[in-house]
Amino acid sequence: MTHTSNSIRRFLCLLLTGTALISSTAFAECVRPAASGYKRIGCLSEGLAVAQKDHKFGFINAEGKVVIPLEYDHVSDFKEGLAHAKKGSKKGYIDTQGKTVIPFEYHFANDFENGMAKVNKNEEWFYIDKTGQRVKELEK
Repeated sequence: MTHTSNSIRRFLCLLLTGTALISSTAFAECVRPAASGYKRIGCLSEGLAVAQKDHKFGFINAEGKVVIPLEYDHVSDFKEGLAHAKKGSKKGYIDTQGKTVIPFEYHFANDFENGMAKVNKNEEWFYIDKTGQRVKELEK
């Protein structure tokens, strides 16, 4: 067997191994609650799935029971225990019980990652922590 053949075999082996690792960690299986009567049901994230009915969003659990009423204009999946939600033209954050933990005062709100979320308020971009405190300014 030539050096080129061995190199190709090693490359293919690494490629296949890497693909298996990526597919098993980066692309988790989407599990949707078995429920009916909704326009849209998302994948379970931290035990809850986004549900949409009549242009309003909320969350249902794995059994299809409404846990957070469908009263929001838009919601995200839960990340680090919080989801950003929209009421009217403002966004804020709710916890998995539906309690508002960061007020609806932002024009833009992103998911939490490593304890921080990027937000926009009054055309100013910055990061907040899970209590809504500014923790990092964005460079202009």
